[in-house]
Amino acid sequence: MLAAEQHADNQVRRKASELVAAKKEVLSYERIIQIAENIYERGGIKRLRERERKLAKNEKYLARDREALANDERAFVTKPIPSGHELFGTQRAAYEREKQKLADRRKGLSERSRQLADERKECMRLRDEIDACRDTPEAERKIQQIAVGIMRKNWSAVMNVKKIVAELEALQQNYDADDARVSAVDAERDKRGGSARYKSNAKGGRSGGSPMDDARAIAGYLRSPPTTQLIAKDRDDRMDENWTLMSAFEKDEIAEESSRGR
Repeated sequence: MLAAEQHADNQVRRKASELVAAKKEVLSYERIIQIAENIYERGGIKRLRERERKLAKNEKYLARDREALANDERAFVTKPIPSGHELFGTQRAAYEREKQKLADRRKGLSERSRQLADERKECMRLRDEIDACRDTPEAERKIQQIAVGIMRKNWSAVMNVKKIVAELEALQQNYDADDARVSAVDAERDKRGGSARYKSNAKGGRSGGSPMDDARAIAGYLRSPPTTQLIAKDRDDRMDENWTLMSAFEKDEIAEESSRGR
């Protein structure tokens, strides 16, 4: 039973993973429009977005470095100013060097801030230019045509997701039904005090079957037990009483168990 449950659970998990991978191939409408706009602009929007992402990252780094400098400057002003009467003036020199380094850092941050401000202005200019270029009926019509073409190419990915979703739902329904069957088997076993063992005797034996097939057969027996489908065998039962009801596979298995027990 546990092996059957694990087999079904693994099937559901594999199909769910397959669905996650398939969904990554499906483009959202927003993404399709972005691609269409970029194609229409001959890559201009993509290049602009890359510049804007880089700008945002550099502005974040600048804010971090400014905060670090402010902390270092606050720590520096709390230090006592070395006296000019020391013998060699080493403490005073070290103090002045640290002061100069802080000043250099502040100057560098100011320059970076100026450059980033210029870059932001340029990005805004380019975006306004692109928006003006595409803000016409002709541009809108062309972008929509490109988007339709992208949707058609992506349709196979959409249908693949739909197919996998249907397969996953079917597997989940089977899994839930099998889980209910296994619960029925466990309940019947507990009712009998755990002494009975159930084996599937479907036509043709177990050859080519699966653990889940056995679980379904056993659960079917518990609901309406046909005498020729399943055999309940206690260890104290005599094998010859049920021998004629066994499949060839079951007979071989019992004979092997009997020979090992001698």
